[in-house]
Amino acid sequence: MAEASSNCTQINDTAISVAYSMAFLELGTFIPTIPILAFCSSIVFKTSILHRNLKGILLAQLFGIMMNLWPRVFLLVDQIFVAKNIFLVPSNFITCSSTAAIIFSNMAGHVLIVERICATIYVNTYEKYSSWVFTIVWLLITFGIITNVESMTMFYQVLFLAHAFNDLALPVAMLCYHPLLNRKAKASLAIIKKLFKTSAVSPQETAQPLDTDGRPISERIQQENQDKEAYFKQLASAWGD
Repeated sequence: MAEASSNCTQINDTAISVAYSMAFLELGTFIPTIPILAFCSSIVFKTSILHRNLKGILLAQLFGIMMNLWPRVFLLVDQIFVAKNIFLVPSNFITCSSTAAIIFSNMAGHVLIVERICATIYVNTYEKYSSWVFTIVWLLITFGIITNVESMTMFYQVLFLAHAFNDLALPVAMLCYHPLLNRKAKASLAIIKKLFKTSAVSPQETAQPLDTDGRPISERIQQENQDKEAYFKQLASAWGD
């Protein structure tokens, strides 16, 4: 009994040591992350190469990373240095902040897909669109979802629906509107159609010689004879008149 208790204590000590090591490692990664985020944000904000909608989404994603970073920093500092309990349950403020950051980052990712779909479909006119309406609308919708706790369940349902729609819409838009992919898709469909057309030929037809269009020569000759007969009937009718 004493040996089992000793083994259990050793396992718990090992788990605590591993948890503290991972916490220190996570906290250490935040040290270079903060200045890198600040540098990237300044570069994206100043650049004039990116479209205004894309720039807004990238800045929002960087902001989302920062939102997700600070609650973890506060929690780890509290667990390691203040409470000295690595398994301390986070406060409601930390939990709500982390949830809001996750929602915001997910929305920014989905909006990025929607924005790239629009850029693909309206490739000729999209670059001329310089309004902030797109960015303002999706930010208002996102903040409305974050601040309405009752809508969280509905949000997750909408999020998965948007995820499914984007998974389908993005490749379909690329195949339909990207010139190179569109040509490749049409060529592939032609090959598939040809394969199905070839597989639908009966054994009797495959045993006969075929013309350049892939039809049996006898069928083509029969069609030509019918056309000639119809022509001569029309000609005889014209002479008779």
